[in-house]
Amino acid sequence: MEMTKKKAWGPIIGIAIGVGVMTGISNVNRTSPYKELSKFSKEINAKGAVTIDPDTRMDSTSVAEDPLMVVYHYTVVTVDKDSVTIDEKEAKEVLIKQTQENLDNSPDMETFRKHDVSMKYDYKDKKGRHLFDFTIKPAKNIQ
Repeated sequence: MEMTKKKAWGPIIGIAIGVGVMTGISNVNRTSPYKELSKFSKEINAKGAVTIDPDTRMDSTSVAEDPLMVVYHYTVVTVDKDSVTIDEKEAKEVLIKQTQENLDNSPDMETFRKHDVSMKYDYKDKKGRHLFDFTIKPAKNIQ
């Protein structure tokens, strides 16, 4: 069954924003940001894959130290890269715009802005094949 672009990517926009808000860690100031983000990532991963909505599953997170980055690994469980026509450029543009706005403006993301934490989103199809990825970083830092 072929999914329309709207059906396939609409929920993903909400997911990217929702997970971004979920990661607004308030205790990063206690130890190094990298150590706190690593701890957070381990806690999330210990819970296993999380079904975000009928189309999307967050499989895991990872953290990079230089540059400081949280990576979200998703599977779009209803998409087969070979059988669904996706306007990848349009999907990425919409996701980037909305996740960037959330990172730059949400009070929940203040700590990420303060520590200049980048966020990478990696999407795979239901067979584990790469669909696309993108990275955002704070446009402004809190002084």
